[in-house]
Order: sequence, then structure tokens, then C-alpha cells
Amino acid sequence: FKDWEPVLDPAQASLEILTLENRLLTIELKRLQQEIKNLTEENSDLEEEFDKLKVLYEIACEKFSLLKRQKDCFAKKYMESQQINSLLSSENETLTKKIDELTKIVEKIKSECDVIATARNELQGTLNYITNDNDKLRKENNELHVKIEFNDDSPLPEQANDHEVTEIDDIKNVDTESSPNQSKRRVTFAETEANKKRLRAGKETPKVGHKLRSNGRSRTTIPKMPDTTELPTVITLPLEPVTTNPVLGYDKMKSRFNIPKKE
Repeated sequence: FKDWEPVLDPAQASLEILTLENRLLTIELKRLQQEIKNLTEENSDLEEEFDKLKVLYEIACEKFSLLKRQKDCFAKKYMESQQINSLLSSENETLTKKIDELTKIVEKIKSECDVIATARNELQGTLNYITNDNDKLRKENNELHVKIEFNDDSPLPEQANDHEVTEIDDIKNVDTESSPNQSKRRVTFAETEANKKRLRAGKETPKVGHKLRSNGRSRTTIPKMPDTTELPTVITLPLEPVTTNPVLGYDKMKSRFNIPKKE
């Protein structure tokens, strides 16, 4: 180009320069338009991405608020569980003490039950002994009553021969008159003795030569002899039965069976 020196008109040169600049600007404009188009597409993509991120952010905010509420609820539950744990710990200590006390009471009750069982066996042995003695005494008592009734049924010589009215006849007559419609029963030895004493109390002195009528005849009674009847035999039971296990007294039994009161 150094050797070539074109001769141009200044106006034409300016026009060519402007034409070239216009071309350059047109090319630059197309490039910028393409870049704007690309940026617009990127912007739309970014807007879509932003919308997605916005939705995700809202979801994250909701989850965060939910987690916060759950955290508050968990914190509240944790505090309540701590309080319940402290209460349970105190109640556990109280229950442990009560269990220890109840264990001691149960052991004491077991020992008392053993004592009661031992005393029951002792009392059972004593009861068996007393029952056997009562059976023997009842048998002897029945035999004595049979002998006494047999002796009462045999008439005295004066009654058999002279039909005199004696104290025993008076007693039997009184008993018969008091219950004429009842069947005749035997007068026991105890009743006979009681009626004799009652009749003797009503008669201060025996009346000698008093006439009594019996079967249409009058006779003079023989003077009454002094009362020589023996007192009824009293069989005394032993105060303390002879057993291998003696009977406990009330105070001793009370002290041995002293069960603690319920609190």
C-alpha cells in the first residue's frame, strides 16, 4: 500500500469510511443482538430456576417452621419428661422404702404365723387332752347318775311296809302334782337333795307322833333320824392340764401375737 496512493475525493472517502463504519456497526449490532438473545434465554432459564428455587425456599421455610414447632414440642416434652423422671425417682425411693418396710412386716408376720401355728398345735393338744378328760368325766357322771337313780328307786323299809309319807314321797308328790299331764320322769340326785334342803328349811323341828293318812289308815310316824346323807361327790378338774405344751396365759399370748398396726 505504500507504493499505491489512490487519489480519492474527500467526500467519497468520508462516505466509504462511514459505509465501513456502518458495516462494522451492523456486524456489532448483530453480535450484540445475538448476545442479547442469548442473555434473554439465559435470563428466562434463570427466572425459571429462580422460580424453582423460590418454591424450594418456600418449602424449606415451611419445613423449617415445622421443624421449629417440633423442636419446641420436643423441648416441652423433654422438660415434662424430666419433671416426670424426677417425680418417678422420688416415688421410686418412697416405694423402695415402703417395700423394705413391707418386707420386714412380711418377715415379722411369717414369724408370727410360725408362733401362731406352734401355739395352735399346743392348743390343739390341750384341747384334745381336755376333750378326752371331758369324755371320761361324762362317762363317770353318767355311771354315777345311773347308780344314784337305782338307789333312789329302791323303797325304804318303812315305806314298803307301813306306806308312810316321807320327805322323798313328799318331793315326788309335789313333782307329780306340779305336772299331772306330763309323763313321769325320774328325779335326779341333785333335785332330790335340793328339795330335801328346802323341806328341812321349812321345818324347824321334827314333829314326833304326827299322824298321817295313807291308803285309808292312820299311823304314827317314826321320829325322824338326823340327816346323815353324804354330800354329792364333787369331781374337780385339774387347773392346768398336764401336757407337753402348757397353755399360754392371756397376757403372754397377747404379747406373742402382737401384730403391728397398718399405717
